[in-house]
Amino acid sequence: MNAKSQARLSVSTWSLHRSLGKPPFYGPTSERGQLANPTAEHAFSLLELPVQIAARGINTLEICHFHMPSDAPEYYLQLRAAIDAFLDTDATKQRVAAAAVVPVAQSPRMQLEMARSFRSHIETRLPLLRPWFEEAARETALDWRLLAAIGYQESQWDRDARSPNGALGVMMLMPETAGSVGVQDTFDPRDNIRGGARYFVEVRDKIPARIPDPDRTSMALAAYNVGYGHLEDARVLTQMRGGNPDRWLDVRQNLPLLAQEGWYLQVKRGYARGWEPVQFEKRVRQYYSVLEWQTLPSIETVLQADGDLLPPTAAATEVATQ
Repeated sequence: MNAKSQARLSVSTWSLHRSLGKPPFYGPTSERGQLANPTAEHAFSLLELPVQIAARGINTLEICHFHMPSDAPEYYLQLRAAIDAFLDTDATKQRVAAAAVVPVAQSPRMQLEMARSFRSHIETRLPLLRPWFEEAARETALDWRLLAAIGYQESQWDRDARSPNGALGVMMLMPETAGSVGVQDTFDPRDNIRGGARYFVEVRDKIPARIPDPDRTSMALAAYNVGYGHLEDARVLTQMRGGNPDRWLDVRQNLPLLAQEGWYLQVKRGYARGWEPVQFEKRVRQYYSVLEWQTLPSIETVLQADGDLLPPTAAATEVATQ
């Protein structure tokens, strides 16, 4: 392969017969069996291929197969492990990180199945949690729908949610974070939601006051997900690369670099899965946008609104048009 060409390889197992053996042509009376072991000098087996090509700087592998060397279940498990090893290489991770940043104009709409699930949960789960989102919003001067969007992205409004890294509850709070914002029971949805709101305000208030909305809220969402320190590292990289560290569109382009060794070694907090806060912010914005159109203020919210008391219908109309 030319060194200047794109690091991409498409291969068919039809072209690997020298390594895999002859294809298993068989008829009604024949038996399908194990193919021959690789016999060609310096040949790779299919199980070795993913890691071998990654070691040679090829980061994209497409396999179109006409046959497999074996149809034994154990072989498919081995092949899955080999592909997982390919996906776990630094080069592949960097390509995933780079692909995570999609310009707004090219961002796909919310997937249909995801949208249907969200709509269903608005009708079934949100009514049970909405009073606590509204309470937390009043305590922190936030829009309850923003808190609800964060909660949905974190747990799909599941009060018993647990993540593999130990985050718990509707707002997916880590135990140390929950303790720092006064949460006594992370599986108590009211306690958890109020704690999540306080934590969001905490990270938002660390962001320089000169940064206006919507950039400020977007950065706060990213910090809620990845941690304020990593957000600051991304802002440092943004400035290093000639971007504006106070502009979210610039910062989000650099957050995925925190997963690349050549960049995260240059910042204070080191490695982070920087593509995740980019996706997190985008999803929360999508959910928030839907909630703005799909929900109306509660009677309690209307009654506590500043200014002259409006009839419920008029108040709802006014809020919906803001």
